[in-house]
Amino acid sequence: MLCLLETHLSGPKANKIAKRFGFSDWFLEEGVIWILWNSNFWNVKVLMSHRQYVHMKLRYGLESPWFFTVVYGSPQIGLRTSPWEGLKSIADNLTSEWCVGGDFNCVLSTTDTGGNSGLSRDHDRFVDCLLECGLQDLGFKGQPFTWQKGIIRRRLDRYVTNAAWSQHFSSAVVKHLPKLKSDYVPIFLELWVDSTAASSCHPFRFLASWLTHENFNSMLKTNWKDEISLDQNVTNFMEAARVWNKEVFGDIHRKKIEFWPD
Repeated sequence: MLCLLETHLSGPKANKIAKRFGFSDWFLEEGVIWILWNSNFWNVKVLMSHRQYVHMKLRYGLESPWFFTVVYGSPQIGLRTSPWEGLKSIADNLTSEWCVGGDFNCVLSTTDTGGNSGLSRDHDRFVDCLLECGLQDLGFKGQPFTWQKGIIRRRLDRYVTNAAWSQHFSSAVVKHLPKLKSDYVPIFLELWVDSTAASSCHPFRFLASWLTHENFNSMLKTNWKDEISLDQNVTNFMEAARVWNKEVFGDIHRKKIEFWPD
């Protein structure tokens, strides 16, 4: 499932672009929140839609259903009353597992600003909203900030859940992924983490030095096909890159140890 925020696209053009992502289904709160999923895995029922939040009931395969709310808080403080009041209204009528995630455009503490600036004027309303809804921050792994413009950095994006959701998905992990061309970093919520597999497998790392090798582009073109899905392309590339790194490029980590043993 993929959630995109602040898309600035609506109408036929939005649907045309959403279709190109390769998902079977999607829901567009046009211009603001896009939610895309594969119905082979997810059963999604949109219960409530607003320009600043979309509330859904989800079921993954044969798992028990739970509730998920995607939030995009307006950058204008005066308009951010809507998501806070909306979440409170949802909480009043909900007793089962609930996860809320997205760009709240508000920080919880000065830690979310790197300690370099104060809190926004609606900080208290944000904190009170989470308390009233019984929602707690899930934490994260990775870089500490989700948005950066110049020297200004903030953690504006997060996942918060109620106790029932946290208990059901006790191994869930939030990961801040590397920033690409956006001011924001992508955030990945992994619901089930296989601790055994995680401890036995080394994470894939893309080495910038690969780009200097004359055969890199050829290896990439061979293992990236337009006619297959993004997930399969990524998997194929990682597997091929590991082999290519060892057999063609050479093990750069081993070479570093040989040249600089200390």
